[in-house]
Amino acid sequence: MRHRATVDPTRANIAVLVSHEEHRRVPFTCFQCPDAPCQAACPTDAIARDETTGALAVDAEECILCGACVAACPYGNMLLFDPDPAATKCDLCRGNPECAAVCPQRAITVAEGRSTEADIEAALEAARLELGAAPVRRHPG
Repeated sequence: MRHRATVDPTRANIAVLVSHEEHRRVPFTCFQCPDAPCQAACPTDAIARDETTGALAVDAEECILCGACVAACPYGNMLLFDPDPAATKCDLCRGNPECAAVCPQRAITVAEGRSTEADIEAALEAARLELGAAPVRRHPG
């Protein structure tokens, strides 16, 4: 909502992973990784960490749409949407995540502090248990 003038779940920076067999849905978004493989892969340094929020954000002016960040993200949370001018990901809405604020069931929450690799693995394991399988992010195409 914040990044686009329309509400379009197919172009969202947060995904809802679905297990059709279990009839379950689990919200899944960028982990803001401490080692940030997406940031390391960017040849133009278009991805930077906001020191206030801890979120990684893409500078559309610097992004050349090469897709290196998309390939580098082990969780599939870097996205390219045509005709967007840059790669995209959850940037915590610059410090005020709207998805968490508007989720009526409180299925989306924002944890305080920075994620560690252990936090990420714990979240992935929780998603695996919830879905009955490893989460797979959809890539628009």
